[in-house]
Amino acid sequence: MESRLAAERSVTELKNIGKVLGRRLAAIGVTTRADLEAMGAPRGYRRLCSLEQQGLPVCYNLYSLQAALDDRDWRSLDDTTKERLRRAAGIED
Repeated sequence: MESRLAAERSVTELKNIGKVLGRRLAAIGVTTRADLEAMGAPRGYRRLCSLEQQGLPVCYNLYSLQAALDDRDWRSLDDTTKERLRRAAGIED
């Protein structure tokens, strides 16, 4: 039961997801942790960028999405994880 409740938590209750990112996520149909987990951070980031019709800062968006799923601060992601996320999102260095 606890894991089901966690999955249904609003994304705005997750670490790293503030009001602005929460609104952007809602605009692409991501309102719960389960929605974000199903979409995945790289795909979510790409969708956010297409919605904004521009690139968005990687740290405050891509990394924040993954770290929200991991329940930790985005700044704690290691370089290997960040590289994997950038590649999965199609971001060229």
